[in-house]
Amino acid sequence: MKGPITLYVQALHHTYPIAHIRVHYKLLCNAYPGSDTSLYDYHATADVNGYVRFDSLLYGNGYIYAEGFDPVVQEQVKGNSGLLLTTNNVSSDKQAEKIIYVSENANH
Repeated sequence: MKGPITLYVQALHHTYPIAHIRVHYKLLCNAYPGSDTSLYDYHATADVNGYVRFDSLLYGNGYIYAEGFDPVVQEQVKGNSGLLLTTNNVSSDKQAEKIIYVSENANH
């Protein structure tokens, strides 16, 4: 299924972006599907500013999972977050933004 929405996600650890982290998005999902990335519908690698872009998303619930290496603390980091895309948080040009916070101590 393809939808009209483009989602921009930025991965942050504390206050700084994590370059090259892998970010995964699961469509139409109300609960964290876990760390098995094969369960997710979209996959992307962040740019140097920690951003990924997912195109053709549908309105509704989704879930984001990110995992990678933070070179500042020399640790693996990960995080997850639910997201509800509605006409209230998607702009008129069909774009939305989300920050996902990752941590070396995440129990995900």
